[in-house]
Amino acid sequence: MSILSSVAMKPGSNSASDEKSPNGLSMSLPLLRALMLEDDPRDARLTASVLERGGYKVQFEVTDDLDIFRDRLEQAEYDVILADFNLRNWSALDALEVLKHSDKDIPLIVVTGVLGDEAAAECIKQGAADFVLKDRPARLPTAVSRALEERRLRDENKRALEAHLRLATIVESSGEGIVGTTSEGFITSWNKGAETLFGYSAKEILGQSISSLDPAERAEEAQQILASLRRGGSIEQLETVRVRKDGSPVDVSLSVFPLLDSRGEVTGVATIARDITERKRAEEKAQSTARQIKSILEAAGEGIYGVNGEGILTFVNPTARRVLGYAAEELIGRSAHAIFHHSPPDGTPYPVDDCPQVRSILQTGLPLRCEDWYWRKDGSGFPVQLSAMPMKESEEVVGAVVTFSDITERKRAEEELRDQASRDPLTNLWNHRTILAILDKEIARASRIHTPLAIAMLDVDRFKTINDTYGHLAGDAVLGEASRRLRATMRTYDSLGRYGGDEFMAVFPGCDSAIAARLAETIRTRIDDKAIETPEGIIPLTLSVGVAALGDLGEVKSETLVCIADAALYRAKTAGRNRVALATAEDIEKGVSKRFLEGDLPGLDAPLTELAALQTQRDRLSAASFETSAPHPAAEQAVALGNLEATCLAAMEALVTALDARDHETFGHSHRVRAYARLLAQMAGYPAELLPWLERGAFLHDIGKIAVSDAILRKPAKLTPEEWVEVRKHPETAHGILRSFPFLRPACDMVRHHHERFDGKGYPAGLKGAQIPLGARLFALADTLDAMTSDRAYRKAPGFAAARNEILQMSAKQFDPQLVDVFRRIPIDTWMQLRAKSGENSTLVT
Repeated sequence: MSILSSVAMKPGSNSASDEKSPNGLSMSLPLLRALMLEDDPRDARLTASVLERGGYKVQFEVTDDLDIFRDRLEQAEYDVILADFNLRNWSALDALEVLKHSDKDIPLIVVTGVLGDEAAAECIKQGAADFVLKDRPARLPTAVSRALEERRLRDENKRALEAHLRLATIVESSGEGIVGTTSEGFITSWNKGAETLFGYSAKEILGQSISSLDPAERAEEAQQILASLRRGGSIEQLETVRVRKDGSPVDVSLSVFPLLDSRGEVTGVATIARDITERKRAEEKAQSTARQIKSILEAAGEGIYGVNGEGILTFVNPTARRVLGYAAEELIGRSAHAIFHHSPPDGTPYPVDDCPQVRSILQTGLPLRCEDWYWRKDGSGFPVQLSAMPMKESEEVVGAVVTFSDITERKRAEEELRDQASRDPLTNLWNHRTILAILDKEIARASRIHTPLAIAMLDVDRFKTINDTYGHLAGDAVLGEASRRLRATMRTYDSLGRYGGDEFMAVFPGCDSAIAARLAETIRTRIDDKAIETPEGIIPLTLSVGVAALGDLGEVKSETLVCIADAALYRAKTAGRNRVALATAEDIEKGVSKRFLEGDLPGLDAPLTELAALQTQRDRLSAASFETSAPHPAAEQAVALGNLEATCLAAMEALVTALDARDHETFGHSHRVRAYARLLAQMAGYPAELLPWLERGAFLHDIGKIAVSDAILRKPAKLTPEEWVEVRKHPETAHGILRSFPFLRPACDMVRHHHERFDGKGYPAGLKGAQIPLGARLFALADTLDAMTSDRAYRKAPGFAAARNEILQMSAKQFDPQLVDVFRRIPIDTWMQLRAKSGENSTLVT
């Protein structure tokens, strides 16, 4: 039993436990915290039970290890130590020796089976409080009580001695003036405190009359005090004024006592003079402050009231009375809870003991700041922001002061802001985040109550052509009109949001696939009913719609359902647009969604040595995606896959266009990084099937710089630390942009982590070594190569040879050493030729 074991108190127990006496009254049992030095757990439990029968609630720990005993002495607090005399390799005498050298005054009682007279005497000599034989356990509670009482007396004596010493020290070095005089008032003693207080040295003042300290207007005061003392009286804390040596007045509090001889006659006078100048000033300031506080309370724009310890109102300022609708006499002396805080917003009453303000302030004594609900005299309720501060006297809560404001308008504004944050600013529909959150809730509800649910993904046909032909303002007008028409056709309990770009999502609670398809067809025909007139011309408006329903899918995530509907949408597009396509779990989820989304191209961050196995796995996955596409024919599946690929490329082209419009230098850089990364990957044996994702990640790695200001991007000098902070946000920004495109997600982590370093000192996540996705390691090297071989406004490019040397030096620091070795084997001329060719094609080709 070398490891400490313990028996803890029941949860919620305090320093004493409540037990019932025979007459039913509650009795409080004292808690006894015991450390038992015992090698037999049964004896320890027996000892505890004896003490419990003796009137204690025992909380004990047991050990037979001397080192653990030392540790517990340092770490825990105990009331008593109960030690067996003979333990494993040590004894109670060793325990007494350890206890003697500690700073703990804990009584140690030897509880043992056999103890000779000499051993018992030695234990007592070494400091044991008592010894009890195990075959006479009835003595143990008495021995413990006596030991605890002796320790209490020792503590009291120690405190008394300490108090006496403190008092002597205080008197000896007191900052107060202590003056002794004869019964006639001549000064006989003068301490340092008096010198400081009055400015006279002892040499100057001894023998002088105490009256010399009185101001002229109080000339008779000293003699009156002496006369009172001769009659046997004394003066306690007389507040008066005396004069310093320099003639300045000083406020003092005087305590004057007669000095009596053995016959009880006055032989002298002792005076203690305390400087109360600061206190007097503080009192004057407090009185002034009290007047100001009263004025503030009367004029405050917030409601302020006070309650006593029972929650009874003691004052209520005018604003509180006005907001609550009561007169002062209707409030003062009554319970605040009962009048205006009796129930929450739903009107359900709760007892005063359950009142959160009573519990938080009056019971715990802690300040409270929260939002709550109050009720007016007319029965109307309103939200409040309140701050409550308990008032204490001698550490006891005697009341509280509460300040509150009506926050009805703020709540209304917050609700409007929440609504704005949830809506797309162009269409005023739910935004991407909100419509997905709504879908999550509807899926959970449908699964919980077993009702159908369907969604539709709706896409404006040929929207890119509209933007290119009529301009972005016309495109915005088309989206706005489309959203208005969509809202007009939706049921009141349906939800509609802008999913992104020209794509919308509709959520149809309670609809199976057939009903949802009919709803979608109705929406499509009404949208197609009329072209849109804009200043740029008349623009036809049609929608392609993909519909997916939960059906028999069971537990399905919102992302999966969206991808199923997306697959149907793409089939509607490829079938000629302006139509509704219905997707099912069998022909969509097991085909396109499983291949591209659930598989999600795992393994892009595998080390180079695993790429061969990854290629085999990818072949099997690709074959399986087409084998499980029944009942769709292979040709239709291929069309769907091709359409997904085309949509992905179109999204990428849109991002590249946005980047190009921001900074032409960045556009050229992206092309070169893509070319360099492709060459490096091919030389490293990167699988051909994965190259498109690598190239797309390399091409789009700096798309996050769209969020960086032109002033920083085009600054013709080195950036400041603050500007670098903004620039270093671009990988996370890019990651967020690319994740909104399902077919770019395999490249997201590569883009996010392309500024990580192999040694772990990069950003944003501080990844190290193989933790960094392989794609990110590849085009991080390519990115650095182009940055070092490109001119900047503040420097000329050092050239490929210098760049090559720098990259080799950063092997295993900034770059993957395996990739650096591949890079080293590629001739400089090859890189230079590739740079010259990489800018010839300005479109995204993969």
